[in-house]
Amino acid sequence: MNIDSRMYSFQYRLISCYVFILISLAAYAQSGGERFAGRVVDSETYQPVPFATVRLLALPDSAMLAGGATDALGKFQLAVTAPKNKPLLLHVSFIGYAPVYRTVSSATNKNTLGDIPLTSEAVALDETVVVGQAPMAVTEEDTTVFNASAYRTPEGSMLEDLVKQLPGGEIDADGKLLIHGKEVKKILVDGKEFFSDDPKAALKNLPVEMIEKLKAYERKSDLARLTGIDDGEEEMILDLSVKKNMKRGWMENFMGGYGSKDRYELANTLNRFQDNSQLTVIGNLNNTNNQGFSEVQRESASSSGNLRTQKGLTTSRSLGVNATYDWQRVKFRSNIQYVGTDRLEDSRTTVDNFLRADNSITQSTGRNRLKNDNLIANVFLEWKMDSVTTLIFRPQYRTAVNDRTNEGFQQGWGNDVLLNEKESSGTNHNSSYNMTMMLQLSRKLSRMGRNVALKVDYGTNASSTDRKNLSTTHYFKNNTEKVQNQKIEDDVDGYNYRLQLVYVEPLPWLHFLQFRYSYQYRVNNSDHFVYNWNKELEEFTPDYDEEASNQFENQYSNHLFNVAIRTSRKKYNYNIGADFEPQKSVSHSILKDDPENQLERSVFNFSPTVNFRYKFSKRTRLQIVYRGKSRQPNIRDLQPVTDNTNPLNIRVGNPSLKPSYTNTFTLNFNSYNAKHQRNMVATALVENTINNVTNQVTYDSETGVRTTTPLNLNGNWRALGSFSLNTPFKNRSWIFRTYSYLQYRNQNGYTTINKEAPVKSTVKHLTARQRLQLTYRTKQMEISARAELLYNNSHNNVKETRTETYDYRFGTEVQYYLPWGIELYSDLTYFQRSGYGYEGYARENLMWNSQLSRAFLKRKQLLLRFKIYDMLHQDVSMIRTITATSIRDTDYNALGSYFMVHAILRLNLMGR
Repeated sequence: MNIDSRMYSFQYRLISCYVFILISLAAYAQSGGERFAGRVVDSETYQPVPFATVRLLALPDSAMLAGGATDALGKFQLAVTAPKNKPLLLHVSFIGYAPVYRTVSSATNKNTLGDIPLTSEAVALDETVVVGQAPMAVTEEDTTVFNASAYRTPEGSMLEDLVKQLPGGEIDADGKLLIHGKEVKKILVDGKEFFSDDPKAALKNLPVEMIEKLKAYERKSDLARLTGIDDGEEEMILDLSVKKNMKRGWMENFMGGYGSKDRYELANTLNRFQDNSQLTVIGNLNNTNNQGFSEVQRESASSSGNLRTQKGLTTSRSLGVNATYDWQRVKFRSNIQYVGTDRLEDSRTTVDNFLRADNSITQSTGRNRLKNDNLIANVFLEWKMDSVTTLIFRPQYRTAVNDRTNEGFQQGWGNDVLLNEKESSGTNHNSSYNMTMMLQLSRKLSRMGRNVALKVDYGTNASSTDRKNLSTTHYFKNNTEKVQNQKIEDDVDGYNYRLQLVYVEPLPWLHFLQFRYSYQYRVNNSDHFVYNWNKELEEFTPDYDEEASNQFENQYSNHLFNVAIRTSRKKYNYNIGADFEPQKSVSHSILKDDPENQLERSVFNFSPTVNFRYKFSKRTRLQIVYRGKSRQPNIRDLQPVTDNTNPLNIRVGNPSLKPSYTNTFTLNFNSYNAKHQRNMVATALVENTINNVTNQVTYDSETGVRTTTPLNLNGNWRALGSFSLNTPFKNRSWIFRTYSYLQYRNQNGYTTINKEAPVKSTVKHLTARQRLQLTYRTKQMEISARAELLYNNSHNNVKETRTETYDYRFGTEVQYYLPWGIELYSDLTYFQRSGYGYEGYARENLMWNSQLSRAFLKRKQLLLRFKIYDMLHQDVSMIRTITATSIRDTDYNALGSYFMVHAILRLNLMGR
């Protein structure tokens, strides 16, 4: 036996003796008096809960007599000299569970206490009094875990009502779910994708009562997960854990409602969740702006300022099926969903253009009717061919058909003088499809971490649009009138593919060297033909307008070389490397250019890549990420054609645009204090874009016409930070939550008047948000008071103007359990806006919603609910958009006040 083995043997014996002495001392200290023994288990699974804290207290002063922790099997044993004729109080607690207090005595079955169940829900058992509640949020490694039972929602609520209460959780102006400022791209159920990349399917259709926990984390891509590389393709995930008792059969959740103004809602969700399979069938039909799924063609709005409800009045219908199954070596995920909408939208818009000499204001009203039909199908297949080889296949198909009719009226003012006036109407029919496929093959070449992977992406798309636009424009300075009636046919198609090759080589001292090469090629073709109205024939001409029409082709290629070194240690891990990315864009106008006259643009980008994680403890960690990403201009911006569909807002394409490149630095800090159940999350982000695609706006002071041309410009950047804290007070009935957000954005563009030299227009925009909430909770009621301030400060150098807006929101929510099983829920919110120039309810309004509900039948399967929306008739829907060249305020028609009676039937068909 050598020296090393002898030293190891001696150390092993020394540690063993030390542990034996400690155990003996503990046994001796508890050898007198009486012994109390038992086992701590989970109330739902009855699995043992190891390392739970167990204490024996003397009554009535709660002095501690003995304490310890459960072992790996959840068992404990305490010895204590019990006071004569005085009861004892057993206290059991563990993170994620409500503490348990039980009165015990020496006569309790020879002091054998049996199984003591811990639950995350505040309920009363026969001999056990449960107080407090599960922690609202716990940080574990890179994951934030929210306990659903720590948040109260009205009976019959869906997941959307729950996530709005999460610390740092919100639904933004575009209906996207954000956690700590990051958009949630996918929602999983027990680790399995639920309707792929449509989070709204889960938000709108999964009932809160089936959810036990919510886990928020950034998930790596399929390629990074299997090879360990850092490809920058992480996405924010919300993973739902289903309660154990909800996995024993079919779950049916049916809701039907009817109310005033002929409002109606029908929804049905059928679920079957098991350990190796899931099946969900969802159907919705309503006219209350409550879409069950996301639309394929969503209209985005970069809004800032005030609260936005969904614009317009929408009737929607949807149907979807989600199915998953896990075999021993194969994972299968699939879903198909249909959504149809019919939206009526009335709007009033005011635009303040940033010009140096003139005060330019545009005011318009419009009415749009938009009908959409969308179909999406997704499949995911993962086949573990052997212990070292994995194959992944992801196809997706999307198709959409929409029809729009519109009519509008617009006026343009310059220095308080009316310059123009336009009346317009039109129709639009569009159909499109998009198909993508991803195939990935990875293989481990050694146990030391050597592996190789090949990933192939392919996609094809096509869309066809037929538009008719009729307009009459009056120009008052020169007293002219222009009638423009056009028929426009747009056909866009293209294909793309991408090849990626990854190789990872293990190095000494737990380091790995990784190589990644990617080649991407994309082709887009766009045909734009314009036909003018012939007054004599009283129809559109058969020949297209040569000046306004164009056939355009763009080819884009991209090479990416990445070299990096990574390591993973107990306290930290990092991935440090560099990206080398040459890009080339080749554009060609088929109708006008010589076939050999192609416009070529090439750029070369270099960016370091850093991904560093440090673990201060199991529940406190810091992450720093730095990387770059390229983006190709869209085909509409590249096509060199003049779009004068709106004679007062003309757009001209720019085939000279270069691809843009964005560098991003992010910092994330998470910490959870188990003793005080305090969770804290802090984030920071700095982003700068090279060759950012922005706009140059030329203003004609005689006619008021604005001509917009896209161009590349540097100096567009932003920096933001957020902070989230939630903690209970010493009295656990009180809970405090706060969320802070700060963003500074620098936006550049160009503006010019007539034929003057362009002037660089810069908007410096500061946004600050502070949200506070205080909640008091008892067994019978919960009341929350909240306050929020949203501050926006924008400065433009061209007009030398500064706009400051303040949005105040004060509100309260009350949930009260009345006698006879009746539940009352009411929320009251007061909004005040200053700095906008709004009047009436647009400046300040009071929103009050209330509902009464009662559950019936033996297991409360039937819920009847009466709900009143906007009791004070003060609902508004507005958007403020700030760009480098203008401020735009739009007011939309809102759903308004109505009441509705719902019947909700919830069935859990156990064992079927």
